[in-house]
Amino acid sequence: MRGEDTLFGRRVLTAGERLLYVPDAIVHHPVDRARLRKRYFQDFYFQYGRMEVRMCPVPPTAVRWFGIPRYLLRPLLVDAMRWVTACTTRRRFFYRLECALMLGKIAEAWSPLLLAENTEAAHEPGGRDGGHPAQGSLRTLISLLGL
Repeated sequence: MRGEDTLFGRRVLTAGERLLYVPDAIVHHPVDRARLRKRYFQDFYFQYGRMEVRMCPVPPTAVRWFGIPRYLLRPLLVDAMRWVTACTTRRRFFYRLECALMLGKIAEAWSPLLLAENTEAAHEPGGRDGGHPAQGSLRTLISLLGL
């Protein structure tokens, strides 16, 4: 999960405590070599997208297509087209990260639906074990995009 610092800060503020910003503070973080690879950044963006939906959940009134909030589909399609048509390696990677971010948002927006549907199915006689029918499609899309 990403966004632990943000979640912690929000909990502190909700509890009525104060946070202090110290611009002169210097923090040294050792950086593992694995964090210097493109794959790390793709995973980071995907998890960050999930965290954004946790912080600002999808409105219950949002129009959904195949369980996906419609307002998340357009940016994904636009970024995917920009990724495919980008002329430079740098721009391609940038839009690939943007796609990972949107797919993370979509995956997290889907998870409450999956949980609700699986809970209902478990209480039905002869309920399904397979989960949301579109869940496999999301996994397929993510693997096709190489994320």
